[in-house]
Amino acid sequence: MNNGISDHCPALNKGTYQNFPKSASFKFLNMFTQASDFLNIVRDVWQADIPGYAMYRVGAKLKMLKEPLKMFNNRDFSYIDLKEKHMRLALDNVQTRLRSNPQDVSIEKEEKELYATYLKTLYAAVSFLRQKSKESWLRDG
Repeated sequence: MNNGISDHCPALNKGTYQNFPKSASFKFLNMFTQASDFLNIVRDVWQADIPGYAMYRVGAKLKMLKEPLKMFNNRDFSYIDLKEKHMRLALDNVQTRLRSNPQDVSIEKEEKELYATYLKTLYAAVSFLRQKSKESWLRDG
């Protein structure tokens, strides 16, 4: 290749591309807001005193909030769809026992408690699936 009137010369750099593993980004799930201790977790982190400009403080607090919410998610909401299915089977079992023995107050109490817990779990599972569906629709079109 001729230089012509340019004083630049072409160069070819060869190097190895190293693909560093990227950690999965944190996603806020709407179902978090339904848990009883969600506000306590956020309040504890948000009350931390962080020096700096306002937007820096917000970013730092959000970064601090990431780990407690991950642990919260793993503790209360991991495999929520499977939990919902297992709770449904348990509720069916208790309701079958209640039909065979309708006078048993302890089974009736167990059914009411299990039903209330099942509804919370169902709401969380539906909320998760709805949000996941919206994300994929926005991403894929």
